[in-house]
Amino acid sequence: MNTFIPSLAVAIIIFYVQPAFCEQGFERVPSGYKTAEGSTLEITNLPKRRSQGSAPICYASVAASIIDYEYCKANNITDCSLLSDDKRVSMIDLSRYNHDLPENVDVSDRFNYEGLSDKGSSAVYVIDVARRTQKVAKESCAPESAINFYEDGRAESVIKGLKIKEMLKLMYEGYQEKTKQDKTLAENYANAAANFILAEINLLTQQKNVVNAFKESSFEKFTDMVYVPDICWDIKNQLDIKRNWEIGQSEKMNYAKSIDKIKELLKNKNLPVLGICAEEPLKSKAMKQCSAGHSVYVAGYRKMCGKGNTCVDVIRVINSWGTKWQEDHDDGWVMAKPLLNRGFYEKASIEWAYLTPAPLKDQNKLAAK
Repeated sequence: MNTFIPSLAVAIIIFYVQPAFCEQGFERVPSGYKTAEGSTLEITNLPKRRSQGSAPICYASVAASIIDYEYCKANNITDCSLLSDDKRVSMIDLSRYNHDLPENVDVSDRFNYEGLSDKGSSAVYVIDVARRTQKVAKESCAPESAINFYEDGRAESVIKGLKIKEMLKLMYEGYQEKTKQDKTLAENYANAAANFILAEINLLTQQKNVVNAFKESSFEKFTDMVYVPDICWDIKNQLDIKRNWEIGQSEKMNYAKSIDKIKELLKNKNLPVLGICAEEPLKSKAMKQCSAGHSVYVAGYRKMCGKGNTCVDVIRVINSWGTKWQEDHDDGWVMAKPLLNRGFYEKASIEWAYLTPAPLKDQNKLAAK
């Protein structure tokens, strides 16, 4: 008997929310402004854009994009946007590397990072951890389409994702309750729930594996097994992440120095990562107070001037909110100052990670955010 269906209906009603359309620091350039001659710095050979859907893993989206970009750069791939899913890392799988491990636990062992959580992190921190384990599942094994239901990242994708996330939680908790009452009832429940999950989510796994996921000891491990099935732990379905990464973060700096750092990284064909507070309206005055941290990467810079020779710095950001967002924001070209203000010019408001020609000595691990 499909006893989980009423709970799902309740979840649909509760979690149907209307999308909000706000600037969140991504302010468009005023009309009439033109690009100053010779001011443009831009990286154009970028990987396919990623969309996080409703999952709070913007940091993993950025990390995956940087890893893909560096792979293309190292292998002289002329059109990185055409990189096959067998050569792209899974941002869902990368999101497991979002936390510190207890002392005396092997940080290079991928199995010590079981479980997918909503805990935030930074893109560069995730790359730092991934390079130690050296393994990330392929996009073809744990695809973005499991959490992003429309490729353009439209608001409906977020709404559907929120519904499904709550449904999964209700199903998992329902199974745990039923195991205390009747194991046969619990098994029937898990089978019915697994069929529903496979019908709603694009998963590359079998029904029996989803059923087994209900037996995991935590919801985080349950979602891990659902979204990153056992076959993704097979080495043939993983990509090797080299250890030779140069990883860094800015010190506390002002606006002018932040622009200089962004330009320096772009000149060297490296992608700057910005950490910002995406609250709308913005109430926080420091990242530690922020209730809506967000990560994007920068692919371009230019100076644009209007009447009276009034000039502004403009940067091109690649956001994880889908292709529609990019299109609606002039392909990501936004005013630099309002966005950088939302990083409060704190330490690590700008970060970077790129491959070096030869392995570096192991660096101190970045602190998890």
